[in-house]
Amino acid sequence: MTDTGALVREAMALANAGEDQAAQERFSAALARFPNDARVANSAGNFHARARRNETALVHFLRALELEPNFTEATANAGIVYLRLNQPEKLLQLFTSRLETGHWTAQLWALRADAERLSNALDCASTSYAEALKLDPANKRALIGRARLSLERGETRAIADFQQCLTQSPGDPEIFCDYVEALAANDLLDEARQSAAALVSQLPAWPRGHLLFAELAWAAGEREQFDRELCRAVESAPSPELYLAWGSLLAGAGQHGRAAEILDKALSNWPNNQDLALNCAICLGEAGDTQRAASLYKMFDTAASLDWSVAYARHLIQLGAFEEAECLLGDIIQANDNPVEAWALIDICWRTMNDPRHAWLHGQAGLVQAVPLNIARSQLDAIAELLLHLHQRSYEPFSQSIRGGSQTKGALLNRVEPELKALRNALQEALQTYRAGLPERDDRHPLLSRRDSAWDISGSWSILMNGIGQHVSHVHPQGLLSSACYIILPDGIGTKSQGGLLELGRPPSQLAPQLDPLTTICPAVGHCALFPSTLFHGTQPISGGRRMSVAFDVTAAAV
Repeated sequence: MTDTGALVREAMALANAGEDQAAQERFSAALARFPNDARVANSAGNFHARARRNETALVHFLRALELEPNFTEATANAGIVYLRLNQPEKLLQLFTSRLETGHWTAQLWALRADAERLSNALDCASTSYAEALKLDPANKRALIGRARLSLERGETRAIADFQQCLTQSPGDPEIFCDYVEALAANDLLDEARQSAAALVSQLPAWPRGHLLFAELAWAAGEREQFDRELCRAVESAPSPELYLAWGSLLAGAGQHGRAAEILDKALSNWPNNQDLALNCAICLGEAGDTQRAASLYKMFDTAASLDWSVAYARHLIQLGAFEEAECLLGDIIQANDNPVEAWALIDICWRTMNDPRHAWLHGQAGLVQAVPLNIARSQLDAIAELLLHLHQRSYEPFSQSIRGGSQTKGALLNRVEPELKALRNALQEALQTYRAGLPERDDRHPLLSRRDSAWDISGSWSILMNGIGQHVSHVHPQGLLSSACYIILPDGIGTKSQGGLLELGRPPSQLAPQLDPLTTICPAVGHCALFPSTLFHGTQPISGGRRMSVAFDVTAAAV
């Protein structure tokens, strides 16, 4: 009689030899012969996880845990797959429900910490990383996670943390990129640029290194040749990945016409590359060349993915084909979980077609509110002083809505400074005030369906305009709610001569220039504007003085 170990070894030997189908058959046979053996289930999970069949792997790991609840290896393996699937909350549920105190290993603590960091429970993540490193000071996952947590929270220790990671893994380019970002975040821009230059010299075919180098060149004021290293790399060893990075970089800098030219050139070399085609079509549309964009959309299946479908709907709106776009967007909304951009675009169609569903989506009382913060003026002044200091090392970013100002990097409201913790607490209170003023729950509505869900602040940043600047119209595709909290404002804000009103519902000019904003909000210091993320929003330009705000996205637990 064949034992379990022999069957598993035979199956893994086939897998290592590249015989995937034969290996699957051997594992199926092993599972059928030994259905109550946790180690066979775990081995089958490992096999499928190596092949990136994550959902299948998870089934086997969870089966192993049904058979042996304190099987730490299977628990760790399931946790790794949950993180791959971007389901940190399920990892935390599994770990807390399955593991007894004595079974926690350094690896399990590190996985738990990663899930807590991704779930925005940063204090808990800090504690869990410390527990992991107490058990194993050299645990790679914990060292990297702690360093990234330090960077996200704006801690000065981030540089030293990444240096420790690099001592253990000196050739890891991802860690080195994070180290360079830590240098820049701590106002060591020259050193960061030198390190980024060394990185692209050593890895000229790696897109992330080039994007980081270009971002730092942009931050240093190089507006003409910030993309020079990417240009050299593409000339030396062209690849679709480098062209995509280059196109993304130029589009993020607002140079859509040039981005389209570069991506079109890449398509002549790789005519069947759908990523190149999609990005080229989007850039052509942004540059106003709808005819060339249309030819690309006709070449590929626009229903192949959510990105293709939404991009094609935008294209149809640009052409004025509102009924066709509305039909496509309705299908997208039916098939996907709260696709924010699709909702924003269908509202353009409904407004243009005088469809009463527009009023249901964005016209109900309470969806837009300006909530005063419960915070003392002295606290606001301290917050303003801290933010002005952070803006001294900030710059106008790529691919964001700000034009003529600076924006902080990282998750601002996750930083450790007490002033920002006080602001976060005040904003959490404002969210509850906003929730209380909303209409009743409506399961068809993108916001009201999550009216009673748990809400959390996910992304957060500060924007400073000094004398000039505005936000162009945009939406936040990952949010449930969007916001603007006002810290410093110029005199005369909202007047005809000064401008600066927040405009809600005005689409980007290239989409529907005939539509005016649905409403405007005149900013007030110490107040927070809150509104559905499905509303296009931007600001009128200011003509003088300083305008500083804090913005954040709100996300909700799944219903």
